[in-house]
Amino acid sequence: TDYCNARIIMDKGRYRDAAEILARLTVSKDTPASWLYTLAEAHAGEGNWYAAASVFTRLMDAGHPDPQLLLQRSRMLIKAGDRDAAKRDLVKYISIDPDNTGALGLIGKTYAEEGAIYEALPYLNSNVEKHPGEPSAFRLRGDAWMAARSWEMAVEDYTMSLDLDPE
Repeated sequence: TDYCNARIIMDKGRYRDAAEILARLTVSKDTPASWLYTLAEAHAGEGNWYAAASVFTRLMDAGHPDPQLLLQRSRMLIKAGDRDAAKRDLVKYISIDPDNTGALGLIGKTYAEEGAIYEALPYLNSNVEKHPGEPSAFRLRGDAWMAARSWEMAVEDYTMSLDLDPE
């Protein structure tokens, strides 16, 4: 009943209240994984990125078999400002799933936002090569070229992204 109440409260946008309820419900080691995912969602909803990341860590430490946990935790760590930890998670995730467009794009974007364009480009290039029909792969690489003030390269990638998805 309390779990359902927390879900209802989350639907109303009261993430902090839901997180408090869920935190009390999830202290046990035999907590259902779905409840922990909901707790992470509540923490993310309230903007408590480190708390959300720690829930994903807890799921990994418990041996929950979901490689997406690394990707989800890295997203939370980036939002929390811990880019180094996020990049470590992303490198580990890419070693498991080297073709994942979301992971390749996210690590490339993270490097590019730091101004480390030459570290970003191998990931972004790989993403474009592995996913030539994915408009976001070209857009992210275009963003990196733009940050590097390589206008012509940025225009090429933005044009390709628009060709693939005019919307």
